[in-house]
Amino acid sequence: MKAPIERTRSGYLLAMLDFIAVKARESQQRVTVKTIQKMFTDSADMLVAHAIENNLEGHRRENYAEAINQRTIGANRETVYVAVLDAMAGEPTALMTLLDTAPQYAGKWSPSLLNERQRIIEALASTGADIGWRLVNTVSEVQSTVQAYAKGSLAQRQSVTWGTYFAYDPSSGQIAPAKFAGIYPMSFDKYATGSSKQAVFNGTLTQQAVAKLSTTNTNEAALRALNDEAEMLGKQRPTNPTIFVLKFSDPNVETAERRTWWIFQCNPKIYRLSDSLATGRTHTTWEARQHRESIK
Repeated sequence: MKAPIERTRSGYLLAMLDFIAVKARESQQRVTVKTIQKMFTDSADMLVAHAIENNLEGHRRENYAEAINQRTIGANRETVYVAVLDAMAGEPTALMTLLDTAPQYAGKWSPSLLNERQRIIEALASTGADIGWRLVNTVSEVQSTVQAYAKGSLAQRQSVTWGTYFAYDPSSGQIAPAKFAGIYPMSFDKYATGSSKQAVFNGTLTQQAVAKLSTTNTNEAALRALNDEAEMLGKQRPTNPTIFVLKFSDPNVETAERRTWWIFQCNPKIYRLSDSLATGRTHTTWEARQHRESIK
């Protein structure tokens, strides 16, 4: 057990993460998001007990709770748990981003804390623990898994069992079965090894995870994408499919559903377009009295 190197929020948080890395290394069980949640609770209890035993002042449970509350870290605790699990799986980007941008942490990392942080990030990535799969947590993660499916060969996509639930990404026009799209990260090799031993590899859980990140179900574009995929793979399209249409993660991304078409007309009594084109002119200016800001 190692006490915080500084009695600051950053110090308390790093002490908890250090405890979690040690416990994960010792664990004989698969580590999941729920495991991380329990480890955070246990870490606060154990660190406070350690402080009392060693007559260390200023180490109360509230200090540790404050280190990961939403106001301090700028994200709900579920997001923190997922980021820690990803760090254990060798993907520390989300956790590093949280630590660098959190309201109470940004710009407050002393050199000693930065060194300790790097040591703990490396410790999390090298626990050797059996890291459990997790459900998608953001729209971009579902987009990533849908894209992974779409990039597969015909044989790979044919190997994925179809149910009645699918995820459709309107920004790319791609579609994938929800059981494939609902796990992050997902690959065809990973799908092939999926079993009942992975609790989240479950059709009900994956479709619920994708549904939370969707805005509507089964529109025309999504149905066309499913029909095209079924025809390409030689699969029977479900009679009443539920297609979760992902929310737009970037309002500036243009999609088929959001694209607006404009028709410009000219009055030949005022302007003869055919005569203008005959001169070889390639550009002209049109007067738009309405919707000027929407025309791009």
